[in-house]
Amino acid sequence: MSLVIEGATVVDGTGKKAVKDCTIIVKEGKIEKIGAELSDYPEDATIISGAGFNVLPGLIDSHVHLAHVPGDRFTALPSSHSLAAYVAARKCLKSGFTTVRDCGSYKDSVLALRNAINAGWIDGPRIQVGGTITSTMGHFDEGWPVTLPRPHAKYVADGIDEIRKAVRERVREGVDFIKTSTSDSWSLTRSRSWWRNYTFHELKALVEESHAFGFKVSAHAYDAEPSVKNAVLAGVDNIDHGIYLDEEVVDLMKKHGTSLSPTLVTIKLMYEKGSTHPLKIPNYEERAKETWELHMKSAKMCHKAGVKVGLSTDANMGYDLMGNNAWELEILVELGWSNMEAIMAATKVNAEIMDLDKQIGTIEPGKQADLIMVEDDPLKDISVLTDRTKIKKVVLSGEVVVDRQE
Repeated sequence: MSLVIEGATVVDGTGKKAVKDCTIIVKEGKIEKIGAELSDYPEDATIISGAGFNVLPGLIDSHVHLAHVPGDRFTALPSSHSLAAYVAARKCLKSGFTTVRDCGSYKDSVLALRNAINAGWIDGPRIQVGGTITSTMGHFDEGWPVTLPRPHAKYVADGIDEIRKAVRERVREGVDFIKTSTSDSWSLTRSRSWWRNYTFHELKALVEESHAFGFKVSAHAYDAEPSVKNAVLAGVDNIDHGIYLDEEVVDLMKKHGTSLSPTLVTIKLMYEKGSTHPLKIPNYEERAKETWELHMKSAKMCHKAGVKVGLSTDANMGYDLMGNNAWELEILVELGWSNMEAIMAATKVNAEIMDLDKQIGTIEPGKQADLIMVEDDPLKDISVLTDRTKIKKVVLSGEVVVDRQE
């Protein structure tokens, strides 16, 4: 099956200037040619007019939780988590997000969804599944009621030997990367953001074991010290959140090539809309304001230092973020990213964070044809990408999977 998009303005995700009156030829799911005045179309090509539209790489969110069910997740039926994940994944795809990185969900719910999508049973975005590993009372353990059995007990690992085994178990399961934690929560009464979770030597063992399998490691980490600093020095590849950073740790991140998925939009909404969590801290409003201000400062420091920062949302931790993932783009622009830089954060940079940059993230020959065709110019107004009605087509591996064009 072949596809041709004629006469579009192409923003290829590499940071180069947009190219007008450009044609993209797609063959067998991959981009074959890009340029002006192309005429040697495949005989079986479906031809789409891109005149008046902007074509971008499919967008990528490097931090989601697809399987968080509405309501009480502690009493939900296990199968409902996979159903919730499917609904969430479809919302992302319909909004132009052709790839998402799931950073922890209930048991094998998202693994099952990923496999079903890859097998062609159902439609959905590309999904990278993170296998969580945490310490006792670590971030992925702290919120589970002590009166209920842990569904993730096998991956609550303490000490170097347990940690190495947990990594091997996760790899055996079929996850795509390892997700751990080096901080607890800032907003709950039973934990503190500066609690380190793992010792440096435990964390180093987790990273070594993961890298031995060729797996990247991403760490939930809030405070510059000890959590982010330990993670960077232990060789963690990506920091999730990075709320309370300082110049020293940002310089370390740049030096070691550690990237950041800041999830700014969730922290902003936690500040603006508040929390209904039964364990929230008594001074929540004051702490949320301070946290949001420091988070913005940390993100700006990373941008100024040249740390790779990818679009990330923490959807769906509430606030109806699934399908509204592009709200994060508006925040990046407000904090000083150019529109082009924000688009790159949602395409090229996230593909690099996910180690998928040879396959997706930019519009270049040989890469998968993950594309969105957009009405109006996001280089002039980034909010265009937050309006699903303006995303007229979504293409995944050369197949039009969303079509709003009349």
